[in-house]
Amino acid sequence: MRPSRLVWAVTALVAGACDCDGTGLSSGRSSLRASTAVLDFGSVYVGAEKQLTFSLTAPGELPVSYAAHLGGDTFGYLLGPAVGRVPASAGIEIIALFRPGAVGPANGRAIFESDASDGSIVVVELLGTGAPAPDCEDGNGCTSDVFDVERGRCVHRAEPFSCQDFSACTSNDLCVEGVCLGESLSCDDDDPCTDDFCDVRSGCVHQIVARCDDSNPCTTDVCTANEGCEHEDLPDGTPCDDAIACTFGDICLLGSCIGVNIEDGAPCDDHDPCSKNDQCVEGVCKDPNYVPKGPGELKFARHVGPLAPLAEANPLIDRDGTTWIG
Repeated sequence: MRPSRLVWAVTALVAGACDCDGTGLSSGRSSLRASTAVLDFGSVYVGAEKQLTFSLTAPGELPVSYAAHLGGDTFGYLLGPAVGRVPASAGIEIIALFRPGAVGPANGRAIFESDASDGSIVVVELLGTGAPAPDCEDGNGCTSDVFDVERGRCVHRAEPFSCQDFSACTSNDLCVEGVCLGESLSCDDDDPCTDDFCDVRSGCVHQIVARCDDSNPCTTDVCTANEGCEHEDLPDGTPCDDAIACTFGDICLLGSCIGVNIEDGAPCDDHDPCSKNDQCVEGVCKDPNYVPKGPGELKFARHVGPLAPLAEANPLIDRDGTTWIG
């Protein structure tokens, strides 16, 4: 676990170890070494921090006292303990922190001066780069988006904001658990003559209905807000079309379209490809000698090409009921 706080101190170089023999002079040799020459922190988000460690050792016969200071681009670096004593033939751990305050490279040096008999000055290069925090905007107006430098990831918190769901069919939009929700608009205009619906782009739409058409050419079909559909008879004698091929002179009488039968035997077309001699018979167009086929019976056959393999066992049937074999 990273310590929440390091105590850093800078003090004057302490006196060297003394193995006194009464003359005030020390005997034996001493030296100071670092376990690495370069400490690379890599990229660290601005505002975050990264901790690395390395060792100082005293490989000689005597302990070594040291004092440390930073050189070069020292902004963002911390080092400790800044002063200390390394036991002979042993080592201590040095903690280094990089806490960038700006984007870009920050290259410094940790310099350790000591009382080692060989005059050792240890230098450790400190390399690091301050990285910008990523853009955490998620495009959701119902969240607050922040970058957590400690965890190194984006955090999206749902907020009870008012919002805009960009729908013309809602009102009073509010954020609910990170989702923008609005109250649905009622588009009912209480008019039976309109179909009421909501278009998300334009809002309520009231479309005039065409359901009042009773398919009678001798009525006027209207819709009123109070009564709904109403069908009023056209005046008697109004020309119309009863859609019967064997009548003529069709006019409206008491709201019905009535025509005069054409003389029997007059040619006509009953639109049935299986009948050949269509003619008017008592106001009806038909072939007097044709008997319509029942369901499942062959109506007519036409040769359109050679028979395909397995066609007899796998006939094709069109939507109009025509069966194709081959």
